[in-house]
Amino acid sequence: SVESRGPGQERDVRNIRRNSSYCASVRSIRENNSTAHWNTKTQNQQVLVGACGNHNRILTHFPTLLKCLRPLFVVKHKDDLVVRDNGASALSRMILTAPSALPLPEVLPVLLSSLPLRMDEQENKIVYRSIFMLWKQQNPALLKNIPTLLKILCQALGGVGVKLTPTLQRDLVGLTKSIAEKAKSQLNVLAKSLDASERGILQKVIQL
Repeated sequence: SVESRGPGQERDVRNIRRNSSYCASVRSIRENNSTAHWNTKTQNQQVLVGACGNHNRILTHFPTLLKCLRPLFVVKHKDDLVVRDNGASALSRMILTAPSALPLPEVLPVLLSSLPLRMDEQENKIVYRSIFMLWKQQNPALLKNIPTLLKILCQALGGVGVKLTPTLQRDLVGLTKSIAEKAKSQLNVLAKSLDASERGILQKVIQL
């Protein structure tokens, strides 16, 4: 956590703040976020934000990074979908790095709104890894979004979005079964929020 940093880590943070190339990258992302279309350079920059999320020494910059990422989740054109997928991956890396440093009740609905991913198959693993971690921790913010998560899982297992690897498909089946078991008393109510196709997927998973 931020409070447990030693002198060396605090020095790293000061160095990052003085790093002009880092600051320039963040400024560039924020400026580009206001444009209607995205190019490869912009995508690479926001992937850089996600990479920053892998390092605890970037914790003090999380609020700025969140501001940079938020516009990526607004899709106005089909071409924006790949950018949203990469934004979801960047946000997931931040969650994996330090979930307690994020306002998860606000962040999770944004992340979940982008799932299942639509274009970038490579980002699937990291995105669901963050979900698995929060479920294992029984994070209250995730538990409040169980109806949405269940719908996402049924959609993904039903072929919506990018293709799942066999391993990820098995893991999503396991998560769906775990949710169904934990919410057994409320399952009928939860199922009503699903369409017929999604309910069919849920029923098949439960019977496995």
